[in-house]
Amino acid sequence: MPHNPPPSSHPPLHLYLHIPFCQRICAYCDFARVAAHTHWHAPYINALIAELHHTLPLLPTRAIASLYIGGGSPSFLPASLLTQLLHAVTTAFSLLPSAEISVECNPHQVTTDWAHTLIAAGVNRFSLGVQSLNDHELHILGRLHSAESARRAFSILRAAPCPNISVDLMYGLPDQTEASWHATIHTIADDWQPEHVSLYALQLQHNTPLARLRQRHPANFTWPDDDRIMDWYWHALDYLAARGYQHYELSNTARPGRACRHNIAYWDSRQFYLGLGAAAHSYCTLAPYTAPRRFRNLTSIPAYCARVETGQRWRIFSPPLSARARLGEEIYLALRRTTGFVPRPEHLQLFAHIIRRQLDAGLLLTLPNGALALSRRGIELANAVMSDYV
Repeated sequence: MPHNPPPSSHPPLHLYLHIPFCQRICAYCDFARVAAHTHWHAPYINALIAELHHTLPLLPTRAIASLYIGGGSPSFLPASLLTQLLHAVTTAFSLLPSAEISVECNPHQVTTDWAHTLIAAGVNRFSLGVQSLNDHELHILGRLHSAESARRAFSILRAAPCPNISVDLMYGLPDQTEASWHATIHTIADDWQPEHVSLYALQLQHNTPLARLRQRHPANFTWPDDDRIMDWYWHALDYLAARGYQHYELSNTARPGRACRHNIAYWDSRQFYLGLGAAAHSYCTLAPYTAPRRFRNLTSIPAYCARVETGQRWRIFSPPLSARARLGEEIYLALRRTTGFVPRPEHLQLFAHIIRRQLDAGLLLTLPNGALALSRRGIELANAVMSDYV
């Protein structure tokens, strides 16, 4: 369980643990994950714990502000393996008393015993991958749950009890209609009332089953156009806002005080995160380096496990950023947050002309505290706006 960290001059870390296993790969997914491979579950958890212990002496602090177990499908693993992992983390690190401890889960894998076991081990937040409350849309996506099993999973988590639940939803799906999207949003906001709602537009990545299907048989489904997809996005945000949810990041809304602290760390270059597990990414200080660096782990599960167990190299470090790249990164990461960023003189020295052009074009707006943030139009063109700072 969380306990007080020892004093440290370094800011606390946000810890991410990657579980790359899924029961089945969804038709749209290109994340670092594998289907089934249950024989790898226990060896992988052992390797992850070994990586944790290899890493501890290299860190400037053991204080943890948030812990996020993602995937893949962490809920595909038995609760006993996840609690083994949680015990290793909470024994090795010093979690802040208010630490946010999240676990991703798929609805069809959530049971009362599973939820109770993880809550007893310290989990205080679940992220439930609902995606849609339309069974036809779920079938197209290759999901293994139904709308009813999603509702049942949410009820189990709430009754466990878990006071902090996030729900993931997707829009822009094949055969999705305005009516089906509105029905999903309205049910979630009015009936379920989770603390956090994430909204993700479907991105068809090359070589996923759904992308291949669209390329070869485009007439099989009705595909919504970009304007309609954007209308659905704004409807969801406006509907949620009217019910007390705050839009704090491009894809995320939450009730006051329930914004995902782990999520925010990724978009704030003043915060540091450590990723453990195959394909995990990090941005933190790790000896022998004295400044924060970006690095990632090997993606292959067998290679990752073998190298961690034998103490060989499993991390790949990115080259240090130039001053311009670092400052540009600060800006475009901050622009994902609705609070934006307050430009410093060094930002203005390099990017004043871009900032002025975007303000004149109505892509940025100035908040009362002097921060710059994306306007509504800027959000619609976010990728183009942010690319100016790369």
